[in-house]
Amino acid sequence: MRGRHRRRRARGRGRRLAGLRLADRRGRGPPARRLPRGRPFRFRAGEYRAALAALTADGTAPPARRVLLVGPRVALFARAAAGLRAGGIGAEISRDAAGAHADELRTYGAVAFDRTVDEAGRAAVRAAFATAGGDATFVEAPAPVAELLVAQLEQALRRSPGGERRLAGLSAAAGEARLETAAACRVRVTAYRPGRLRGARMLEVFDGPLEPGCHRVPLGPRVAYVVARTYGDVLVTRVGAGADGRAQGENRFGAREATR
Repeated sequence: MRGRHRRRRARGRGRRLAGLRLADRRGRGPPARRLPRGRPFRFRAGEYRAALAALTADGTAPPARRVLLVGPRVALFARAAAGLRAGGIGAEISRDAAGAHADELRTYGAVAFDRTVDEAGRAAVRAAFATAGGDATFVEAPAPVAELLVAQLEQALRRSPGGERRLAGLSAAAGEARLETAAACRVRVTAYRPGRLRGARMLEVFDGPLEPGCHRVPLGPRVAYVVARTYGDVLVTRVGAGADGRAQGENRFGAREATR
């Protein structure tokens, strides 16, 4: 039985090879051994530097797309770093900026401090960036939810002029969010409520096109944060936040309880 099966397989292979040879002779298949040999890739550093200099001839460097998370490697920072990297933004977690090279610090566009970092540690990080000549935006009070922290850091990385932004402003009070758009765009507004345990509930309150101008979006009760997103732009605000970024009578999630 085994010899019979072997002979059948051999005959099948022979027929397939004969068909390929016939197709090659009739011009139906690719010619044999006519493809050019592969050559090694040679990186021309001089041409690369010349092209890079031409792109930055006006003296403006491309915006930094890296984020530094200062604090212990907790689950919040780990999830936020993973979310940033998934969106094409580099993210590193470090307890401080001591020993970092000045060129490396200048590549960061945003810095977020964990709540456990004291004022002395924050001042040391700011001093290191100032000495290096960095132009990073510091997020002093990061949101306690990874999705919100990612949105905060994306907002901090914005470097485009104000006239080119689609979202011009976002504010929220109990029961209502006010959104200002600078151009016609499709906007998705998401509200976050504190959950029973640690974390939050995400609710999509609006998703649709908006014309330029001011718009009001109704919110449900107990909303803590509001995020507005459109293509290439994002804004985050805390409900009821004052000038210092924190409202009186806030709950553990970091926002005032809305009155029912």
